[in-house]
Amino acid sequence: MPRWKSRVQIPFPALFIFAMSKNAKIWLGIILGVLVYAFFCVFAMSSSRRGAEGILYMELGKKSDFKTALLERLYPPPSLWEVAQALGFAKEDEKIKGLFLKISLLDCAWGEVEELRKAILEFSEKKPSVAYIEYATDKEYYLASACDTVIVPPLGLLLVDGLSAQGMFQKGLWEKLGVEWKVIKAGKYKSAPEVFTRDKFSEEARKNLEKLLDDIFSVYAEDVADARKIPFESVVNEGPYLVIEKAKEKNLVDRTGYFEDVVPERKVKVRDYLKRIRGRRIPVVEINGEINEKLAEKVIKKLKKLEKSSYKVVILRIDSPGGDVLSADLIWREVKKLGEKKHVLVSCGGVCASGGYYIASGGEWICALPTTITGSIGVFTLLPRFEELYKKIGISFDTVKKGEHADFLFPGKELSDYEERKIQEFIDYAYETFLERVSEGRKIPLDSLRGIAEGIVYSGLDALRLGLVDKLGGIEVALDKAKEILGVKGRVIGYKYGRKRWAFEDILDFSSRFFILYLLPVNPVIE
Repeated sequence: MPRWKSRVQIPFPALFIFAMSKNAKIWLGIILGVLVYAFFCVFAMSSSRRGAEGILYMELGKKSDFKTALLERLYPPPSLWEVAQALGFAKEDEKIKGLFLKISLLDCAWGEVEELRKAILEFSEKKPSVAYIEYATDKEYYLASACDTVIVPPLGLLLVDGLSAQGMFQKGLWEKLGVEWKVIKAGKYKSAPEVFTRDKFSEEARKNLEKLLDDIFSVYAEDVADARKIPFESVVNEGPYLVIEKAKEKNLVDRTGYFEDVVPERKVKVRDYLKRIRGRRIPVVEINGEINEKLAEKVIKKLKKLEKSSYKVVILRIDSPGGDVLSADLIWREVKKLGEKKHVLVSCGGVCASGGYYIASGGEWICALPTTITGSIGVFTLLPRFEELYKKIGISFDTVKKGEHADFLFPGKELSDYEERKIQEFIDYAYETFLERVSEGRKIPLDSLRGIAEGIVYSGLDALRLGLVDKLGGIEVALDKAKEILGVKGRVIGYKYGRKRWAFEDILDFSSRFFILYLLPVNPVIE
């Protein structure tokens, strides 16, 4: 019978490590750790020196391929306010010879675009700048128009035709399913629940949207008309421009060309350039997206650390449409506590509304862009009623209880008057608390505030007029205020405090922060 032999070959280095003593292994681990650390230090230094001189290069917009999206989750790109800050320094840097932007579809609000555009425009006044766009809506073109030269490929598309706000209403769908939505709110202009309960905008919502669009469009049209020297409103009315030669005739585009033919050879990527900026550092705490328990936990942790730090000024960068009322209040409380020891300034991004504005009111000073969506001081909750659906699919319930209201909001029964009254009491209480917070923070009498609250959404222009913000501008205005408070003459820079380290759930979370549905049976939100 043949005899099978099994042989395991162990490489000599592995055998050597296996035979080493415990202390020797510890020392070997320390030495290897030091070597790895040194390697990364050298790599970081070399990357910061990479492209020390040349054209500042940026790619802005959503990436369609999964690989790029995943890499951005692991290694997040700079925030738009960081890019705007970099441009402010680059315009004075002799090593930066110009700017090249490749712009794809943007996933951000108008306020953020306006802030970045202003920085590009100021750069363009001192150095040449080029924007390359293949497919653009009004938002992308608005950003590109700040550059000296706009280049589009021969078959590129410019969907420049004005602004609109469209709502997709689901009332008919839910009726067919046998689900009815009960809305309990404070603030008659609080229109977010309408997507579930109506088949078109209410008059209040339409009026509010029309005013908001008027403000944003006025800024957009005036800025582009000034930059391109064209009667932009009449040009918009002839759009969209699907044939680029027509766009050239209207002076929307300077020339046609392909990316490979126009991209600069000596590029300085904005991520690398940011590493070279030096100055007095001001921590910037970002509050982005839906306000919920998870976000509150992260933000509060950062604010508590800053409370014990030596910093004298902290900037909150808020870009949020709202969310859970309790989470917003917990963050607000921590902002107030921090304000007892530090100067807390607020820079509003594209959206600082409802729960976002609730938090902002805790700061001592607020700035916003003219097109920032802000205000929306109000509270609502949505309660689904499934009785008809349960009948359709043959589900029934039976309850045994001790306590008159032990089945409070149980899904198998209709909402009682008692339950509705209890929830309305909480919504009204939350709304009054919201008003008190804003009244205290903004020094606006409660009676006056009631007239401008009611869930109305404002542009930054109106917010300044009404006293909801102190000044118009982006992160550079907040940094100027910080510089004034500190009494320093040198350069100050904002840096993202507590820069995010990736976690596994971040890879899975590809949801947009601006399209949020609140579907829980009981979820009081400031939205």
